[in-house]
Amino acid sequence: MIRQHIITLIAATAIASQAGNALIEGYVDTKWGQSQDEVMAAVPDLKLIKGDPPVLRQAGAKGDMVQKIEYAFLEDKLIKVSVYLKVPGAPEDQADKDGLRFLKERLAAKYGDVKQEIAKAGIMTMTRHGGPGVIIVAYSNVKIQREIMARDRAAAEAAQEKLYHESDRYRIMSKSGIDERL
Repeated sequence: MIRQHIITLIAATAIASQAGNALIEGYVDTKWGQSQDEVMAAVPDLKLIKGDPPVLRQAGAKGDMVQKIEYAFLEDKLIKVSVYLKVPGAPEDQADKDGLRFLKERLAAKYGDVKQEIAKAGIMTMTRHGGPGVIIVAYSNVKIQREIMARDRAAAEAAQEKLYHESDRYRIMSKSGIDERL
């Protein structure tokens, strides 16, 4: 009996590890950082939703739990996937508190053993209400987001520095002879 439990535990850990590794790489048939064109090639029936950042949307099949899946991009890199779900028995006119709790439990069960590895890779999961009876499970690659934001911030600072050094006031101050008084 103990041997059976150990084998079950090892198998469950291996499955969780595979699921976690897959999430670290991307979501289902996509990879974090892919371009819109690459995601469109990997996922059928996507429609571009205008916005900033741009979003590609895949509609769910009628009667399916998955209402839609949205793929969000920053500088043409896949950074977020949001899955809109309607769990069986969901209320039609209010938030699905039980469904939200259930999905949080399922995510913890699926990824709990590899939670640290997922976080270290910069992957964040979030579960929230998405309207009456709908729950959103969102997966984000915050590592890519932070890299882009840091690069943009550094570029903006460099541009500000350049403007300062090329300004009329800087030239006037440079020619003022102030160095001799320091």
